[in-house]
Amino acid sequence: MFSCIDSPGIQRNLAWLHAFPARTKSGRVTMQADLVEVSWDSSKSKWLVRIEAGDEVIRRHSDADSDASDQLLRTDARQIAHDEGYEPPENVTIIRPVSSASA
Repeated sequence: MFSCIDSPGIQRNLAWLHAFPARTKSGRVTMQADLVEVSWDSSKSKWLVRIEAGDEVIRRHSDADSDASDQLLRTDARQIAHDEGYEPPENVTIIRPVSSASA
């Protein structure tokens, strides 16, 4: 049985759909973030979550403790990305400050 969705012409016409953001079950639009990274902002003494999507960059601070685990920081970063309307990539990068303690 031949389905009209299998038609090459229909496939070409549907190809543009990948450019549009997805909608969640609640109808909220989400866009795919290209990069999400977490780093320590020493000027604010808070973790900084940086979300990149194309040319757009969003920076939000997290209230996680300075000694928070990687798992907690990743979870927090993903939640912040979702709150901003972005679907984070699988990998969230954590950049920890280099310790200046002498040996």
